[in-house]
Amino acid sequence: MNATGFWSLINQAHRDTENEDELIVWLSRVLSTAPTSEAQEFLQYFIIYYDGAYTTDCLYTALIQITHRLVITDEEFSAFCVWLVAQGESAYATTLTTPINVYLHEGKSWQYPHLFQALHDVLTRCT
Repeated sequence: MNATGFWSLINQAHRDTENEDELIVWLSRVLSTAPTSEAQEFLQYFIIYYDGAYTTDCLYTALIQITHRLVITDEEFSAFCVWLVAQGESAYATTLTTPINVYLHEGKSWQYPHLFQALHDVLTRCT
């Protein structure tokens, strides 16, 4: 799997599901039936893009502004980064290049840190 394949899978998950919970189930089902190497490569790309979001300081600042708080916990910021990757390549790239676009996502639920854990659990069962 390459970066294009990773984003294609995320995009397909969005086309085939209606919410984040269904997206997790869909990805879990697809990855659990994929060859182990492909599932592992998916997780590697997920981590690469997650790390890219997590190390973007201005993204953290934007989250503080939209939540009207002085501090965002590590868990909250981590959940947001997982959510951002799961939104697909376009939303991810746009938000990282112009963090003010995080305002466009205000009101959407990004509090689902269980996505990463669910993917990790599937991959653990595959190996």
